[in-house]
Amino acid sequence: MRASSASDHFGIAAGRGLERFRIRRGKTGGAPLPLPALALLLLFASKALAVSLLVDNDGGAPAYTETGAWTTSALTGYVGLTYRTSHPLVGPSTASWTPAIPVPQRYDIRVHFRRGSNRTTMANYTVHHDGGNTPAVVSQNGSNVLTFADLGRFGLSVGESHGVTLNTDGSDGYLIADAVEFIPVDVPLDVPGVVGLSHAPVLPTSADSVTVSAVVEYSGATPVATLTWRRGLTGEVAEVPMTPASAKGEVRTYTAVIPALPDMEFVEYGVEVAEPEGLRDFVGHRVYQVNDGEAAAPLVFVVAGQSNACGPGELNENNETSDHAVLMLGSDYRWKVAYEPITDATGRVDVVANCPWTPDTARGHGFGLRACKDLLSATGASTRLIPTAKGGSSLSEWQAAADTFDRTTLFGSMNYRRAVGAPEGVTAFWWYQGESDSGSASFVQNHRDFIASVRDEIADDLPVVSAQLAGSNSASYNANLFATAEKQRAMETGSGTPDEIERHHLVVTFDLPMLDHVHLDQDATKELGRRFALATREHVLGEDIDGTGPRPRRNDPVVRDRNDDTRLLVVFDRAIDVPNTGSAIHFRAGPPGSLQTPLAATRDPQNDNVVILEMPGSAGPDWVLTYGAAPASALHTWRTNVITGANDLPAPRFGPVPVTEAGETAHWSIR
Repeated sequence: MRASSASDHFGIAAGRGLERFRIRRGKTGGAPLPLPALALLLLFASKALAVSLLVDNDGGAPAYTETGAWTTSALTGYVGLTYRTSHPLVGPSTASWTPAIPVPQRYDIRVHFRRGSNRTTMANYTVHHDGGNTPAVVSQNGSNVLTFADLGRFGLSVGESHGVTLNTDGSDGYLIADAVEFIPVDVPLDVPGVVGLSHAPVLPTSADSVTVSAVVEYSGATPVATLTWRRGLTGEVAEVPMTPASAKGEVRTYTAVIPALPDMEFVEYGVEVAEPEGLRDFVGHRVYQVNDGEAAAPLVFVVAGQSNACGPGELNENNETSDHAVLMLGSDYRWKVAYEPITDATGRVDVVANCPWTPDTARGHGFGLRACKDLLSATGASTRLIPTAKGGSSLSEWQAAADTFDRTTLFGSMNYRRAVGAPEGVTAFWWYQGESDSGSASFVQNHRDFIASVRDEIADDLPVVSAQLAGSNSASYNANLFATAEKQRAMETGSGTPDEIERHHLVVTFDLPMLDHVHLDQDATKELGRRFALATREHVLGEDIDGTGPRPRRNDPVVRDRNDDTRLLVVFDRAIDVPNTGSAIHFRAGPPGSLQTPLAATRDPQNDNVVILEMPGSAGPDWVLTYGAAPASALHTWRTNVITGANDLPAPRFGPVPVTEAGETAHWSIR
């Protein structure tokens, strides 16, 4: 094995993972010609950005045909249509998808189906192509989600003689026949093509070397194949010559070995094939992770919302570093080692992972990678992140359509990515949204409807960790954000309000530095990641820590001091730090419409849960109090003198809440 001088196979940009890179025409060393973006390859028929062939069972003959016993399911299939089911116990059955191929070229072939617990683990497909007949086994077993599987890349001639067949032979459960996509690849047939790429064992341990197999289709001279691989993102790129097996016509299998690696190591690999004339093809972006079975199961998180969920922070030399145990699902629906920008739109074919800035604005640093790294450090479990945010999106845009997998909608795109990336389940749903709905009277109901739809699709008890809206340096804009932030607090589990939602937890952001009037800067996104991790550890993983910080007491959080009616007592549900006089700037109290800043704020020396506010006059019967409404003085500035508890976590913005009577109990005894 030698170190590769062709590290550009892996280096579109640092950390981007493998892609399908280039064809060189002419002699070795010629100028590379870039292939079309993967967005032109992963197309679904009804919304195609380039010509793609789709054969669906609903289309019927001659493109879709059956033999044996099949029935139509009551559940929806691809793009909201139907699908067919069969079982080996009722006798042998086949389903065939045979498109009319318009031009001779290579096609990526993808089969769509709905997983289920009673589905077969051995769906036996056969691809009929120019090089012969290639079998492919796919498991359709799992949680009830629509998903797909890639069968490989094959050369198909003009006409209706090639396609895909599914049969019940050897299956151990129900088989699903739905849609098959034939996605054209801009690779001429005279270029040797990798039509099948796999590794074994599929789940290697640290004791296993891994054999990579590449099925190569070619015409003319026998090509040379080279395995290119590396450990994680920082490992040295290596090349290994592959050993050819005997040919079947113009199809030949090549193999090479990757040595055994330590537990939890992450590997990316690809294969390049070349003929003597210099015609080349490279297929990459294949991954696996070493797992001895003793590590905790991966934690999986969906990140959704608008621009602050996309990641608005600056991209510079202080970016969050990658870790081989933290993966993200790319916009090309492929797992890769996570990197910044965490919401990378490269290869995007749906409508999420869509942010309001372009690459040349040097923005896109988010909170997800830091949160996952903190969870890895705390739990030892590898983490998986599925970014699905859309900048500037409102809750009305996030509502579920009749087809909950419609990738022209935000919900459908998010749900499709989730189904592809985590068919076995999601640990928690991370949400940051609301700026587009600030001041909306229907915000709470729209949010509750959205969360209900998410849980309908994923799990009834799915935990949600949601970010409260940050503050702003704009006084007029801050007022609307504050009103929405209070609604978000009211929906938090334990708020004691009629709007609270079960298993719905809040992360506070108003003290974080801003990049502009609404977006967090890079320092803020890193701190937000820490807070998401802490909240997840407490409320999702059940650790005995303070993961979200102090909250105003459920009942009567603000009372008059019975001994001095110019003093207000703000009661929190746990011990707080020792705020100095400067903390008063975050409080406002008085009659509605005439709120004023207290003269001073100090912690009660008799009760660590209580803040004493010194007001300029006596508190009246109609007084209310707010906390956290003051705008930031400048950009890139942390708000100081905020009320915090354990782990330096701040209290949320809240109010207006009514000022009530203290009763007959002395203020220092309040709990």
